[in-house]
Amino acid sequence: MNMLVGNIKTVLYEIISQNAMSWEDKLNRISAMFDVWIDVQRRWVYLEGLFSGSADIATLLPVESARFSSISTEFLALMKKVTSSPRILDVVGMQGAQRLLERLADMLSKIQKALGEYLERERASFPRFYFVGDEDLLEIMGNSKDIARLQKHLKKMFAGVTAIDVGEEDRIITALHSREGERVELMQPVHTKDVRINDWLKAFESEMRHTLSRLLGTCLLHFAKLDISLEYMEWLDKYPQIANANFFYGFEYLGIQERLVRTPLTDRCFLTMTQALHSRLVSNIIPLCDSLFFNVII
Repeated sequence: MNMLVGNIKTVLYEIISQNAMSWEDKLNRISAMFDVWIDVQRRWVYLEGLFSGSADIATLLPVESARFSSISTEFLALMKKVTSSPRILDVVGMQGAQRLLERLADMLSKIQKALGEYLERERASFPRFYFVGDEDLLEIMGNSKDIARLQKHLKKMFAGVTAIDVGEEDRIITALHSREGERVELMQPVHTKDVRINDWLKAFESEMRHTLSRLLGTCLLHFAKLDISLEYMEWLDKYPQIANANFFYGFEYLGIQERLVRTPLTDRCFLTMTQALHSRLVSNIIPLCDSLFFNVII
């Protein structure tokens, strides 16, 4: 196209003007078709992975599932025609191909919008769903009664939880497990039978925090009986508040964490990171190569 446009200003263009105008029209049609074609293909590949990945997607989104099935049939039929006649000029000359692709692009856009609105409603009802991708969320919603199948997604929503103990018949959650093998029994079991997954996940989240708060109270009673140095106790008292930053403990289960060794470097790291969080910024510790020093990136 650029070469054709550049040659328009030359003296020799009049000799090949008719041929050049014909090719300019063909190239414009090719460009227009490819733009729509790429858009349709990209949307189809994305939605095909979602709709074919879960057998229950037709129950969750029956209208969108039926529409996508119809679109998929038309798109694959067009691809078979292209396979049988792969020359680009033949493809561009196929009757109705351009209009078909434009119609498919519009329908796929509407399905993708409806799917996005559905997933956004589910995420708004339980914010931890924002931690999982669209395909995983559809699998979770489509298999909400099969808790054993959902176990692999727990660690994406709860950082320290890799598995839960669930009764086979009553489907009651009684305990949670960390990747290190620690088992924490819940103070109150969580019922999942005949309960929406959003609701029992909220109940599990609440009971996790309630259990940890009760266990923390028990630990503090035992801790008070131990012979702890005064200097260490003073440092622990200062830990929840550094400078002007003050954070409340959220009772999020994190499993068995590695022991923190207090050094002047860790003090500076905590000071920098807590100030960043207090200012609604994100911070991260990055070790410097071949050294014992760290950079705190904000």
